[in-house]
Amino acid sequence: MTFGTGPRVLLGLGLAAIAIAVLQWCVAVRGEAAGDRPPPAADDGPLLVDVLLPVGEADRVVLAAQRSGVPADAAPVVEIGGGGAVRILVAAPPPAGPLPEPWPSAGVVLPQSSLAALDPRERARLLEVLAAWGGPRGASREQLHWVGVAATAEEVERLLRWLR
Repeated sequence: MTFGTGPRVLLGLGLAAIAIAVLQWCVAVRGEAAGDRPPPAADDGPLLVDVLLPVGEADRVVLAAQRSGVPADAAPVVEIGGGGAVRILVAAPPPAGPLPEPWPSAGVVLPQSSLAALDPRERARLLEVLAAWGGPRGASREQLHWVGVAATAEEVERLLRWLR
């Protein structure tokens, strides 16, 4: 026995209406249960979302303890916050042509005024930035310019060894 198009459409509409009613009931029951739960604690900390770093080669990377230490013409500029969170302060310049050109200057604002004071997450994020902006072999000592950040030659070499 075969059914025509009309009964099939009516059957489909009926099943859809039943499915919608069941879903509405599930949402209502779940909403009531959620009302019984206490609100999340305020001390859970901020939600950190990874930022997609601009990738390119910078002729000069200025590492500063404050935003004022980064030249006004530097682009891109990122700020590494406590715990390694990254915030883009100035976007990367748009490409001038089909081939990538090095940025004249890029900037990184560090959360500490000493390279040795960076915690492991902050140091890892700094390495990620230097790897993305240093060219094929990562950043070199000649590319890095420190403004208001205490860093000995030995500390800089130890940092850059992680990029090679």
